[in-house]
Amino acid sequence: MSIMADDEIVRASTPMTFLDDVRAISETVVELKFRGSAEWKALDLTALIERDHLFVALNDPQEFTGVNLVAPGGGIEWPCGADLSASTLHNMVDAKEPWCSRDFIDWMDRLQLSNQDAADALSLSLRRIGQYRSQDDVFISLATKDSAKALEQDPMQLYARLRAKKQRGRPKKEGQRGVVR
Repeated sequence: MSIMADDEIVRASTPMTFLDDVRAISETVVELKFRGSAEWKALDLTALIERDHLFVALNDPQEFTGVNLVAPGGGIEWPCGADLSASTLHNMVDAKEPWCSRDFIDWMDRLQLSNQDAADALSLSLRRIGQYRSQDDVFISLATKDSAKALEQDPMQLYARLRAKKQRGRPKKEGQRGVVR
């Protein structure tokens, strides 16, 4: 994404995602080891195989278990030619991960959002935002998590939902210092 600012292009990007290894652990589940992580992440691809015609060949258990890493770790592929990028796989794994209060607070901090800003951006009540911020063990709905992450990826959508910041203090009267005519 590019944002124009004073005749300058500012690029907002996320780091590239790479895989170190992949293995099939059943007829529809792969385990993935992402670069920089010691832990394996299991990903069930049953719904993808059942619903996307491009992956129908993976209904064959022999085909599915033939999964290989695409060098240099940019994704995975099967003998039939079906493939998924490391970024897509990371997003699929992340989509199933729960989000708790701490994650929500970190999101607000990264974007420098007030409680009112977060409520406006996510179409939630101030009360709900307060609950998310005040209770340590609250799990955030996947829909709210997905919306928050999408708004972080596309700041223009976020800005479109936010209210203008209010001026602090009393309005200045004409003739007072600092008033522009």
